[in-house]
Amino acid sequence: MLILGLAMFASASAEFKIIGYVVDWSGDQSASLNFSQLTHVNYAFVTVGSGTGGLNNPNDGLLRNLVAAAHAKGVKVLVSIGGGGGNNDTYFRAISANAGYRATFINNCDAMLVKYNLDGIDIDWEYPKEAPDPDSKNFTTMMTELAAKMHAKSKLVTAAVVGGSVGTFGYAIETAVFDIVDFLNIMAYDHAAAPHSGYDKSLIDLNFWKKRGLPKDKIILGVPFYGRNAAYGDMNYSAIIAADPTAANRDEYNGFYYNGIPTMQKKTKLAADSGGGIMFWESSLDTKSASTSLLNAIYNARPNPTALPAKAASKSILAPATLTVDMTDLQGRIFPAPYGTLIRYGRDATH
Repeated sequence: MLILGLAMFASASAEFKIIGYVVDWSGDQSASLNFSQLTHVNYAFVTVGSGTGGLNNPNDGLLRNLVAAAHAKGVKVLVSIGGGGGNNDTYFRAISANAGYRATFINNCDAMLVKYNLDGIDIDWEYPKEAPDPDSKNFTTMMTELAAKMHAKSKLVTAAVVGGSVGTFGYAIETAVFDIVDFLNIMAYDHAAAPHSGYDKSLIDLNFWKKRGLPKDKIILGVPFYGRNAAYGDMNYSAIIAADPTAANRDEYNGFYYNGIPTMQKKTKLAADSGGGIMFWESSLDTKSASTSLLNAIYNARPNPTALPAKAASKSILAPATLTVDMTDLQGRIFPAPYGTLIRYGRDATH
């Protein structure tokens, strides 16, 4: 009974992360998001405002609504800074190379975190260049200093990184970063048009980071909620299903390759076996129907369906505590707590 109780608690404590990007250009989704199926949301994007450490302002009302709605359901909210396109890459290069600019950037991140009651910062630099380019070492320095500021307040620091099967950008992330961040979101998509983001590519991408030494619980598999054709044209998953509802159980529609429900659930199981969670881009591309929703498919395929809420999942199994459980004898009679048993566990446990 003791072994069973401890096994149940260990299973519950190992939170499987489900992280959704929420983009501000799709409007306020705070009333429509299914927060009960998420552990984290990343607001996208706050763009870098200058090469000296400035940040552009988020959509104030939208972000406040998102934080309030998410926190009411125990879901953490991070702001994702950067994104592809624009001047983000150029500005990140300049900021990371200069101690004064880094300090300004980090202070601006901290001020935004306080203003909006955020749970952390996600850095989306697409992409630092591999050594001997100075980007690689400068990225490590910037993330180290950012983490020192955020972790002192028990806030998260994460980063979106390229899938390992894309060029050499993955090697630009030094292994020293692995100890700094809370986790890395692996963008296992956009590396092939047809088929786009297949299961085999995800397996390659996860193995790339695993072999480099990224701890399992920090490997978050990214999946797309959109399709792509051979001409690199995109089609939202919701638009695909609107055109053909049966496409939910396939991975191709009219030349567009995507992840239907069976593949998405297979990837969720891969993420559980080889990593610590799954991330998707992005929430507005999903359908609103439970029977075709990709988020719903991920949620139903997740491990530990009885896992603790995100707020309580951070307690370590190593921390001494008392667990109250009901007892059942071999005849099926139940002896509910507190008349059952109290189990003491932790480093100093004796029974």
